[in-house]
Amino acid sequence: FAWVALCVATVGASAQSEVGTFSLQPKIGFNVSFLTNAGKTVLDDPGGPMTGNRDVKAGFVAGVEAEYQITPVISVAAGLLYSIQGTRWEDLETIGTNYRLMSKDRMVDLSYLNIPIVANFYVAKGFALKAGVQPGFLLDNKGKETYFDNIQNREVEASGDIEGIKKFDLSIPLGASYEFNNVVIDARYNLGLTKVCSGDENKASKNSVIQVTVGYKFAL
Repeated sequence: FAWVALCVATVGASAQSEVGTFSLQPKIGFNVSFLTNAGKTVLDDPGGPMTGNRDVKAGFVAGVEAEYQITPVISVAAGLLYSIQGTRWEDLETIGTNYRLMSKDRMVDLSYLNIPIVANFYVAKGFALKAGVQPGFLLDNKGKETYFDNIQNREVEASGDIEGIKKFDLSIPLGASYEFNNVVIDARYNLGLTKVCSGDENKASKNSVIQVTVGYKFAL
């Protein structure tokens, strides 16, 4: 019984940092994202607006997070994360005066360097609820699609930079994490506060991202 109690105590201690200590956590994971208000009507085509159904987009996220334990139940953390976000559409079409274009797999890729700053509230050993603020800086943006041009009678792949994407993004991360033997599973929803594109015609589209990561915590 004493041996079992010792093992349980060791696991419990490893699941939460001591007060006044710093830790570093490399992490990797994935995003499921879309742009709000980017519904059936998307960027205009010369023949008219492309219309179709919006879908979520999968992306990659990786980086590192530093954490400081203020009290036994509260810590603050700040990180640097490379995050691929955006949105996609399926089954788009536009009908012009003398032609009709069909498009598939149209997507917007947005790459950010995000800096999440969050407060962690440990409601149980190793289990934390978190909330904070996340400024982000655009690194790259691409628009991609494959469409069938019935004038040329063939599929055409197109890609390129999208004009009007803002360089700065601000969001609110909300989520929870669980730590066991220094392995941390973290799930967050990043609620976008700022418009992704400039101009009223973009309907105030904002980032909306579900993010899941796995990390390993090192004591400093």
